[in-house]
Amino acid sequence: MADDIDRAQERDAANLADALAAQRTRAKTAAHLVATGECLNPHCCEPFAANDEGRLFCGPGCEQDYQRLKRAA
Repeated sequence: MADDIDRAQERDAANLADALAAQRTRAKTAAHLVATGECLNPHCCEPFAANDEGRLFCGPGCEQDYQRLKRAA
């Protein structure tokens, strides 16, 4: 019984290590968004004020729409 538990724990540790390695790879290869002074959502045309150049989206709705479009692509 103890051997079964040990094998299960070893499998869990290996699976966790694989998952963490995959997450690190995804994080390294993920595209990082850069502020352009306007909303990154292609369906939005709302301009930002001059002092909002660091913003990525005009609001949460646009960000959610952008994420939905990105997942669909």
